[in-house]
Amino acid sequence: IQEKHWVQLLLYRALFTYGLHETPSHIMLLYSKYAKGLISTAANPELLLRSIRMRNLLAYTEMKYADEPLSLLGSLSPDDLNTKGGNGRLWQGYVRPGLSDLLAPIQQADETTRAYYLRFLQFIAKEQMLAKMGNKTKTIYSDSYNAMLWVSKRQCKTKLERTPQTEQLYQIIARAERWLQTHSYKNPLIKWETKKWGEVPADFGRK
Repeated sequence: IQEKHWVQLLLYRALFTYGLHETPSHIMLLYSKYAKGLISTAANPELLLRSIRMRNLLAYTEMKYADEPLSLLGSLSPDDLNTKGGNGRLWQGYVRPGLSDLLAPIQQADETTRAYYLRFLQFIAKEQMLAKMGNKTKTIYSDSYNAMLWVSKRQCKTKLERTPQTEQLYQIIARAERWLQTHSYKNPLIKWETKKWGEVPADFGRK
């Protein structure tokens, strides 16, 4: 049994147990392409806890980068991401060069272009967070009139050129726009008052 499949079953079991207050007596995993693909699974509290911690970390990270700048991309290196210390052919020949190619345009851009791009990424992060939050009432602050206008108009008016390199961003924007156009939300969107509250982190030190 693959761990990722086991984790999925454990999370489903936890949902039934703690969310619906119905504890399944037994859960089995079906690999349909195998003759004997119906596999009995056991509880694994340690793996479940580790999975929930990872889920919470991912959720925290998404919320963090929706509220704070992504300026770390300006100094991040492939080696910083190599947390397992990989040094084999896969890392050296494929993963490391791919990460370098991904980060290079950001790190080699001039200050204004990089700041605009990072602000743009933060806008996307805010849109994704809002889409996942649903009709909540958490206040969202922004120091950008453009970003607030994009949300209120439910359309992103970016001048970023659409290229194969930026296509993924455009796809994310389109998904965010579709959500805004088909859903309502109660989140107050408030202008960050720099003169009263100090410089917002999203200014990237430019004020």
